[in-house]
Amino acid sequence: MKIKRIVTLALAAAMASTAALSASAATLTNENPGGQTEVTAYINSDPGNVSYIITIPDLIDFGLLTPPEPGTPDVKEKQYSVIATNISGLDVDKQKVSVYVKDQKASLNGDQQFYIANKNDDTKKFEYKVYANTTDVRSLSDATMTDIRGYYLTSFFQTNDSITGKITLDQDLLNAYPISEIAGVYSGYMVFFSSVEPK
Repeated sequence: MKIKRIVTLALAAAMASTAALSASAATLTNENPGGQTEVTAYINSDPGNVSYIITIPDLIDFGLLTPPEPGTPDVKEKQYSVIATNISGLDVDKQKVSVYVKDQKASLNGDQQFYIANKNDDTKKFEYKVYANTTDVRSLSDATMTDIRGYYLTSFFQTNDSITGKITLDQDLLNAYPISEIAGVYSGYMVFFSSVEPK
């Protein structure tokens, strides 16, 4: 399994509030019954220069798929790892580096499953399942994706934090077509997204 590194300098947005009262106040009177109050806030654009490197898989290869006897589940499984290769400047009491994942074509209001598709005819595609951990019995897409960034995968707090997950494909899905119609190379993309978030 090849790996890919994502290097990000994240400037987490932090809210700052002040308790000081305005130096002047408006008054409402019978002669001036209306008025307006400005509402203000402050967002700090550089609270600590958090930087991190998250290593994600560059390639996960199911290899050769072969249809089993029709109606016979035959699940092929591959593992993958996501690793916090480096995290610095993170306030672990208040912050975390979260990682999300989705299919390249997934949308909040549309199809949210993961697929590999025939490179010459993308109407021929097969669903696979993504699990955050190898021991999980429910895949990410068994739930509804509610965040545009994808399904929540994990959070990291320090260098060398990692998870090992798995992807699975039931080869019985191939039996929906004659083998001559689906022969070829299949591919799809798991799109990862990372961000510094409040803990």
